[in-house]
Amino acid sequence: MLKRPRPAVGPLRDLKDLLYEAYLAAGHPSLDEIAGDIAEAEAEDCAVTGAPSRDTIHRCISSTSLPPNQADAVSVAVVLARRAAWDEADLAARTRELWIRAWLAVQPGEPVTEFADPFALEVHRAIEVESSDTDALPLLPAYVERDHDARLRAAVLEAVAGRSRLVMLVGDSSTGKTRACWEALRLLPAQWRLWHPIDPTRPEAALAELERVGPRTVVWLNEAQHYLLTANRDLGQRVAAGLRALLREPPRGPVLVLGTIWPEYWDILLREPAGGSEDPHEQARKLLASNDLSLPTSFTGTDLRALELKARDDPRLAYATERAEEGQITQYLAGAPALLERYRTAPKPTRAVIEAAMDTRRLGHSLALPLPLLEAAAEGYLTGAQWDLLPDDWLDKALAGAVGPLRGARGPLTRIRPHKGDAASAQPRYRLADYLEQHARTHRLTVRIPASLWSALLDYASPPDCTVLAEAARTRGLLHIAGQFYQAAAAAGDARAAERMGDLLENAGRGEEANGWYLYAAELCDGDAAPESMGNLLLLAGRGEEAVSWYERAVRESPYWEDGEDQSPIGMRLLHAGWPGLALPWIQRGAEAGDREAWRYAAGVLHEEGRVEEEISWAKKAAESGVAGFFREAVALLDRADRSDETIAWILDCVQAGASEAYPYAVSLPRQKHDKERALALLQERATAGDMRALGPVADALTAAGRPAEALTAYRRAAEAGDRTAKRMVVRLLRSTGRTDEAVRWLQSRAEDGDRDAPQYLGDVLMQLGREEEALDVWYQRAADVEYVRLFGMYHAAADTLLRAGRPDDALAWLQARAEAGHKDAFNQMIQLLRRLDREDEAIRHLRAKADSGDNSASLSLLQLLQETGRVDEQLDWYKRSADTGSTLSMAVALSTAGQIEEALACYERAVQEEYFVRRSAAEMLAKAYGPEAAMSWLQRHAYVGGGVLQEAADVLKVAGRGRESVNVLRYGWDPDGSIAAEWHVNHQTR
Repeated sequence: MLKRPRPAVGPLRDLKDLLYEAYLAAGHPSLDEIAGDIAEAEAEDCAVTGAPSRDTIHRCISSTSLPPNQADAVSVAVVLARRAAWDEADLAARTRELWIRAWLAVQPGEPVTEFADPFALEVHRAIEVESSDTDALPLLPAYVERDHDARLRAAVLEAVAGRSRLVMLVGDSSTGKTRACWEALRLLPAQWRLWHPIDPTRPEAALAELERVGPRTVVWLNEAQHYLLTANRDLGQRVAAGLRALLREPPRGPVLVLGTIWPEYWDILLREPAGGSEDPHEQARKLLASNDLSLPTSFTGTDLRALELKARDDPRLAYATERAEEGQITQYLAGAPALLERYRTAPKPTRAVIEAAMDTRRLGHSLALPLPLLEAAAEGYLTGAQWDLLPDDWLDKALAGAVGPLRGARGPLTRIRPHKGDAASAQPRYRLADYLEQHARTHRLTVRIPASLWSALLDYASPPDCTVLAEAARTRGLLHIAGQFYQAAAAAGDARAAERMGDLLENAGRGEEANGWYLYAAELCDGDAAPESMGNLLLLAGRGEEAVSWYERAVRESPYWEDGEDQSPIGMRLLHAGWPGLALPWIQRGAEAGDREAWRYAAGVLHEEGRVEEEISWAKKAAESGVAGFFREAVALLDRADRSDETIAWILDCVQAGASEAYPYAVSLPRQKHDKERALALLQERATAGDMRALGPVADALTAAGRPAEALTAYRRAAEAGDRTAKRMVVRLLRSTGRTDEAVRWLQSRAEDGDRDAPQYLGDVLMQLGREEEALDVWYQRAADVEYVRLFGMYHAAADTLLRAGRPDDALAWLQARAEAGHKDAFNQMIQLLRRLDREDEAIRHLRAKADSGDNSASLSLLQLLQETGRVDEQLDWYKRSADTGSTLSMAVALSTAGQIEEALACYERAVQEEYFVRRSAAEMLAKAYGPEAAMSWLQRHAYVGGGVLQEAADVLKVAGRGRESVNVLRYGWDPDGSIAAEWHVNHQTR
């Protein structure tokens, strides 16, 4: 029975109560029964006009959210009324009325016509300039449309025409992203609404009302990373999933989702996870893919000319046009150059406060920075003497230098003043200018975070920020600091933080401590978490039986789990956690519901536990279900059990049932003649019934029975059906009976009829007959033009024939002609042949030409050949050319090999963000050249690249013979000064 929903008092509550009472009066039918009633309604049944899915029916009756489509809610009400013998017209009318009242009461957003202030939607303020008519200037400088505006306009007009759209503007800070969205709003009719979710936090605001977004609504996601890249990954995933649902549900459309994001955040969200690793942004990646609109960083060409025309009437544009460098007009308008100048020339105390703010945001702290945090952190950005000589009012003077506006635009720091109705903050809070934040993310990436900032963050960061900061500390190998952040967040009730602390300890080889934190996470959930999440936590804590009880509850309470295929992932979790017996039923249910991979895992569990009878039964069931590979497995299991009679009977039964995987086994039955005859008869029955897959096995069986004429007829039929093996058997049988000319004619006929295999096979036969010229010039050439032949290496067969005839130049010419026709295998074999003939100079020349055309594979082959032939100078020259086009890693490796360590290190610096293994490679190079301490320093400066830095450090220390330190750095991490942390423990307690 479905659970009764309890939304807030109002029309939505009245609607839910009405539908639930009808559901009870109808005898609480299942979701399938209700869906069946709706599906069976006649086309002319005007009372049932919706077509809700099971999930939508569940939402209508048991969810606290408003059904997105009125027709769906009414259809559910009508079929319930019919089951309950109520007045269906009355119930339908009341449902319609309540749905409309609820929809009017809950739809988020305001009419677009009410948004007159661009700054309320976070458009940057522009610089102010002296002008005689300053008061007459509009709020924003005149707008110059560029290529991206035309594409944005097209998307907006699509939404107006009725198609829901998402457009994510991707560009650096202050490139005009939000302004472009603001200008696009002018295209919307007055009946459109705009919803900008920001309170209490952006993702929480989005989730709270996303389900209530209705047609003709703009969802305004400025700085979309705040919605999708959240401290609690589940939160961002849920926002992305909600947006995907909104965009793909026609009754809720049209809607227009407009967002802006920096490129580095876009890259994180779109990045595919490495094989087998966690996929933290799957929903966001699917939401955003192919919906980006990139903005240029500067004005060029015709855009500059259009800008000059607009600048005649706007002194701000004119001022920026005259002074901006490299066409970066929008950045200048937002005050970017002045910000950098203020930062770089600021007095030491002011710069210390600004850099503390830059690093705080770089670590992921939210926008609002408490003043005590900045004050406490500043010490680490000054020398001891500078700190001691500061006057008592140093902070006021430092703030005065950081907060002052620049030509009307924000200064480096801006005081955040609460708006009317907002809760007052206990301490002043400041926001860092966006441009300086992005500058820090680029130019301070490798700067060590001082201990004073970590300490200040532990003292003043809010619990939600603590989770993000914990991840930043953990990435940098600062496990103790990460643990303290997790502890603070967990003490505030964040179960996810407690779980992440368990993960940290588990990865550090401290499993017993990890189990305690996993249990603590489960306690913090206190039953409020989804049953599946509770099960996961208990499983991590080593309590498999308790986890299963929660998983079973999840299946009982949610219609999502009624599809058995969705249950196999739970089985896999149990299996990987070391509970094979508990895992097996879940994996088997998933397999039987359609999860093909689950069949294999279930078989493995049965095998490992020695449950032979069940393993045989499972293998046979899998084979009969069409799971590839299990027929062979079942036969092998039966053979090992010495059950040959059962094997034969089962094979023949499978043949009769049309299981094509059984056909080859039927041909090779080892028993009496009558078994073989029955197998042949069954195969012929299948072939006569139109099963083309049986033709080849019929022919094989006839051949084995000594009936070549009948076998040849069967092979011909199989060959005509596309069986490649049968084609070769036709040729073999014809030739074995002295009918070679007939074999050649048959292959020629097949080739003329378009058979893709025939040219290759005919070439083989002609080569064996000594008709090389015909084979090479006609049939192998035709085979080379058939795309799939590349997989079979026929170019080499032709070339090898010419080589055996003492014609290497002809062999090379043949391969080169095929290569020039675009066949990659022919090119590779030409290079191999040149090397086999000791003609490396020619091979290098061909590889250079192909690499110059942009072929990366040829470039790698060239580098390898240059290295193998000892041409170090040429190799380095080529690496330098590659570096000019962005491939710096190869050059780093070559320079390292040549002993040019500093030059190699400079290349590694440029390449470290391109590939995850670059950091390790550079560390290994430094350890060999200068010792492990140099490697440790490099790893710590580049820890931000991603996880795994402590393992890399441990490996370097182990190679250096420092085993104890290798173990300790994995278990305890580093301290902020770079030393290996002493033993530490973090308990489940508040700070």
